[in-house]
Amino acid sequence: MVKFPTFWSKPPIMSVSDKLLMIERHLATRALFDLFKDVVQHRLSGIKRKLVEPVLQDVNQKIAALGKVHITDVATHPIMKEQAKVLKGGLSRLDSLRPGTYTAAEVEDAIKKDDDYLKKYYDMHSKSAPSGSIEIYDMARPTEDPIKLPFFPKCRQVRRYLQSKQLAHRPELWARYEDSTQDKKTGNVYMWQWLPQDADIQGRHLEFVSRQNGVSVGDYIVVSKVIKGQNSEEVPEPLDLAPLGEVCCSSKCRNLEAHLRTVWPTYHVTHALTIPQGYDVLSETFDNNLFDPRTNSLYVHLE
Repeated sequence: MVKFPTFWSKPPIMSVSDKLLMIERHLATRALFDLFKDVVQHRLSGIKRKLVEPVLQDVNQKIAALGKVHITDVATHPIMKEQAKVLKGGLSRLDSLRPGTYTAAEVEDAIKKDDDYLKKYYDMHSKSAPSGSIEIYDMARPTEDPIKLPFFPKCRQVRRYLQSKQLAHRPELWARYEDSTQDKKTGNVYMWQWLPQDADIQGRHLEFVSRQNGVSVGDYIVVSKVIKGQNSEEVPEPLDLAPLGEVCCSSKCRNLEAHLRTVWPTYHVTHALTIPQGYDVLSETFDNNLFDPRTNSLYVHLE
């Protein structure tokens, strides 16, 4: 029987150095990691690799799950405290393989060096950094006071900060501005605009959509909603969009009017108009073929 050569091979086994590099690439400060690295590469010499590898694997997975820290992006800096906890946990496990490989004083000294490095960075950039704070509203709670944040110049930094402080799950930012369109076909006073990652946020009226708990998980639009008898105050509300050709919520929900009755069962929808054209779309099929995702393209009047 002729045996044919095979041309596949097992993936290369990663070295300890490679695994340490995978951990290091997520970090912005060095001192505590350098202690961890020294323990792995030198102070545990003679310890079987198979005992060390599970620790490296666990530390790498936990560090990667936290996300990468960018020293120039202060919104990512809170992650560093969590990274330090992971590294300390890894050091504790390594110490159990050979007790006394490091001292508590070494750990505290390394953490202090990392903190000092971060403080030095802040001091060096404080003169050129923008001062003050910004305010942002939760679109799901339009009547509540705004959340005050440190000043960040870019949308992506605000999003990262909101998530790191557990103020929002997966936030997306919108800016409100007055609609100056001439000869408007709808009664809207404001417009809401979705902001891309690198959008400047200075001077904007900011609101965010927190994408969680089944609200705006996929594509969505922001509806300008007015309820009769409530001072005609215009309120934004995220509304999920069904994919093209799919039912939005049930087989009975065949058009926008039926869908809005499901969303707001205690109200009667008197108008549902496209922005800015003013087309009546109550009888239209409600999916992402009717509206572009992440637009403020529907004006609804309720009674």
